[in-house]
Amino acid sequence: MVPPMRMTHLAAASLLALTACSDDGSGGLKDATTSASDADAATSDGRDATSATTTIAPTDAAITTAPDTNVDVDVGPPTIGWVVLQFPADFTGQPGQAFGVYGRVYAQGVTDGAGQGAGITAEVGIGTGDVATWSWTAASYNVDVDGANDEYLGNLQLPNSAGEYRFAFRFRLGDGAWVYADRDGSDNGFDPTNTGVANVIVPDPAAIDWCNLQFPAALTSNPGAPVGTIYGQVYEPDVTNAVAASDPAYTIVAQLGFGAGDDTSAWTWVDARYGKDVGNNDEFEGTFEAPAIGTYHYAYRFRFVAEAQAWVYCDLTGLGDGFAVADSGTLTVVAPPEKRIDFATLRPKSPSWAVSEPAPTFEVVTYEAGVTDQAGQGAGIVVELGYGAADADAAAMTWIATTYGGDEDGLGTNDNDVYGAVLPSTLTAGSYRVIARVTLADGEPVLVDTSGTADGFAIMDAAVATITPATPPIPDFCRLNAPELTSAAPGAPVSGLQVQAYEAGVTPGSTTIKAELGIGPQGGPPETGFTWVAAPFTSSTGNDDLFSATLTAPASEGTFAIAGRVAIGSGPWLYCDDDGSSDGYDATQTSRLVVAPPPVNYLDYCRIQFPTDPLVITLSAPDGSDVYGLAYEPGVTGESGSHTPAIEAQAGYALAGNAPPTGWTWVDGTFNGYLDNGFGQKSNDEYTAKLKVTTNGDYIWAFRMSIDGGASWLYCDKDGNQPFDPSRAGTITIVP
Repeated sequence: MVPPMRMTHLAAASLLALTACSDDGSGGLKDATTSASDADAATSDGRDATSATTTIAPTDAAITTAPDTNVDVDVGPPTIGWVVLQFPADFTGQPGQAFGVYGRVYAQGVTDGAGQGAGITAEVGIGTGDVATWSWTAASYNVDVDGANDEYLGNLQLPNSAGEYRFAFRFRLGDGAWVYADRDGSDNGFDPTNTGVANVIVPDPAAIDWCNLQFPAALTSNPGAPVGTIYGQVYEPDVTNAVAASDPAYTIVAQLGFGAGDDTSAWTWVDARYGKDVGNNDEFEGTFEAPAIGTYHYAYRFRFVAEAQAWVYCDLTGLGDGFAVADSGTLTVVAPPEKRIDFATLRPKSPSWAVSEPAPTFEVVTYEAGVTDQAGQGAGIVVELGYGAADADAAAMTWIATTYGGDEDGLGTNDNDVYGAVLPSTLTAGSYRVIARVTLADGEPVLVDTSGTADGFAIMDAAVATITPATPPIPDFCRLNAPELTSAAPGAPVSGLQVQAYEAGVTPGSTTIKAELGIGPQGGPPETGFTWVAAPFTSSTGNDDLFSATLTAPASEGTFAIAGRVAIGSGPWLYCDDDGSSDGYDATQTSRLVVAPPPVNYLDYCRIQFPTDPLVITLSAPDGSDVYGLAYEPGVTGESGSHTPAIEAQAGYALAGNAPPTGWTWVDGTFNGYLDNGFGQKSNDEYTAKLKVTTNGDYIWAFRMSIDGGASWLYCDKDGNQPFDPSRAGTITIVP
């Protein structure tokens, strides 16, 4: 029988994507062509990370060939034919950290069928020394591989003590002997030194949890020149993902260091500053002046604010494999080019303008001895302006040409040449970094920031241009024209209100200005709690337009504010108080509205005067029947009073039993004369009205009197008004 052919490991690229200790580019090392701060650390301890294990391993391993069925052989009981520790080859983590391990097994007639081969037991173990002393735990079936091998997955937990451990798989069929699997398979036997390697690293509880040198991996600079911005990232639970760097509770400090040897204590260290949040990590920025010509290394270190805490050193690969100078950044310091601009600087540093406004001019001031210190433009100088995103570096800039703008005095007269350029008008609202570069005809380009070239170039010193969204137009002026104090009943109309508006070149007679009047809480801002009603244009006065509307008083009682507002088209509102918008809106200068029920103003006395007997009404009578009522109000009724038109009188009727006003029909009465009060004084007024009933039924009738224009009615029966009694109203007899 031809034994099956087996592949004992995955392609390296496939394996690396699954290892818990792998670096997929998000753990710190940045490609130099990308932004230095757009990747998070890949870890397994709660930071922004990708999964360290998978439940389905790649299936590009064990390839088998079918046995030769033409060979007549005696096949005995099935046995384990081949095993391998498939993945991973190594793992680094903290005590108690779990990770997945994959192993594969081949048994002829067992694993070469679909699904899990029957009778196979798999275990994964970890330990030191003799495998018999290792800790073994059961593994479970995972997938078929190429129809020949079965793949198993087991989960191991790292021991609690720091150190190096070994791990491996073992398989057996039924009650058979265990067959141990190392990394290159069982064809050449089991080699304990060829098993997986697990490194347990115990973190210092007083140390930073994670950090790295983020970007760049290498730099080239000149002696005494700033090397450029170097980025480092740090993660500490409940700090970098929860506390702002500006908060006094923030407890992390960072330093950037460089040196020529492996002894970091002999390096030069400078403080780094917080740059921005990157996921759960904080990114820091730092720079330093390049030392003498030579090759150096640089790295970051972090610690807590308390100086007793130890520094944690961070290279390009993070903390997973410890710190190594060989894994830190490389600085190459070379002699500067022979010809560079003597001096240049960029201005302004932080301009701001709206999208709808003209962009300001960025100016680059240049000085080159013997060139710019002559009248007019110096020969052989090329000046460019570069702009990019708010976090862009120099390599990501878009460059535009500048134009010579004239001479400028520096240390002497007209010794500087000034060049200018405007950013494209197509830029949208946002923030942009702006730098310049100046090139002499026979020299190297020199990057220029707002601090000038005397201290070298640093992207942190670039100009920052802020473009704000276009500002919608807003009227020049408005004022509320309304009484200082007015009152109304709940739900009653409130009229006599106006908004006056002015916009240069628009009013009077504007069709683009809209106005509204509103009622809201007294003393509060008009943007919240107000109910607004559109106020149409009514007229113009001088250069202003007037807008009017009738509001509805709130249903609840209390004191409210009345305000106005105007806008141009869809632009923002300009709010108006009583003294106009010139000094802004003042909640104490609005019109006040007192909402309360109207006062009750009853007549002093009234009664039915005549007839007191049943009133006979003929249905066919064209004019109805006369009835009379008496009214008394001191100072109003009687010969010496002023009854007209102070009192309104009405006579009414309703079906018997109805208390007014429900179900009653009323007709106006007229003054009929003065009546004696029984003491020789004509102090009462008499009113008369005609009642006409057109339907048969049992009816009652009465008078009602008002002294406040009908707002309050006093109802009058035969006995007067103490109070009105329907049983003492007049009665009506209907006759054909």
